Amino acid sequence: MFFENFIKQGNLKKYDYRTIAGILSLRKEYSDEIIDSTCLRAMSYDAYSYKVVKRICEKRIINLPVKSNESYTNQEQTSITRDLREYDKLSTLGELNR
Repeated sequence: MFFENFIKQGNLKKYDYRTIAGILSLRKEYSDEIIDSTCLRAMSYDAYSYKVVKRICEKRIINLPVKSNESYTNQEQTSITRDLREYDKLSTLGELNR
């Protein structure tokens, strides 16, 4: 999947194959499983360079959660929960500018 997305980027130059060759050469130091996980992580950042893949391997950050662009809304109501309309009201009154 990584390599297909790499090629789909378009505008490939004469020496872009070196990126792929470099990533494949990482097999000398890292297992296929680590490289596959690393490539998936790099894809989540839309980063298709050898340097990024190598750094992810070196730092062993393949198992860290990948941040997504999804927002999280906590539906649980607590004693400190405020309705968003209160913040709107405070900003209209200028109370939040202090």
